[in-house]
Amino acid sequence: MNLVIEDTTLILCTKCGESKNSTDFYRNKSRKSGYDCWCKSCKSTYKRERNYLSKLVGTPERKDLRNGWIERQWKLQKGKCFWTGKPMVIGDPLRRPSLDRLIPGADYSPENTVLTQYAINIMRLNNSQASFLNYLIDLGIANTSLLNNLLKVDHVQRKTTRSRHKQNRTNWTVRHSR
Repeated sequence: MNLVIEDTTLILCTKCGESKNSTDFYRNKSRKSGYDCWCKSCKSTYKRERNYLSKLVGTPERKDLRNGWIERQWKLQKGKCFWTGKPMVIGDPLRRPSLDRLIPGADYSPENTVLTQYAINIMRLNNSQASFLNYLIDLGIANTSLLNNLLKVDHVQRKTTRSRHKQNRTNWTVRHSR
């Protein structure tokens, strides 16, 4: 009769931050502990997300978004919808990630493209950023950090415009007073 004693070593997953049994980790001989740093569930979630996100850039018109842009954008947005700040869920038909162009009709360039929930992207259609954001505010689902950033940008642009006008008036008076 063979008696098998399970390994009760606890390992901290660096992805989810939970301490789990070593059986919840893949073996990895190159690591000092002999196990991967991410648990099996975190690793499979990451692979599923990565596979789904890589399929988003499959069309030729989105060729500028290749070379890991989607993964970087996903990390930058922390897996949350650009417009609402709510989590995007791979596998959910309405909350799955979707590419949205900030300027409708323009190309899918890294500067003009963000990740949004599919349902939010469909709601937006060809509305401008301002009108769509106002609509989301009315619904009470707008991303507050996005609102704060847009208000800061608008304030800076107004300030810059005022200083340019003042500078232009000064240059005009200097040129014409001679």
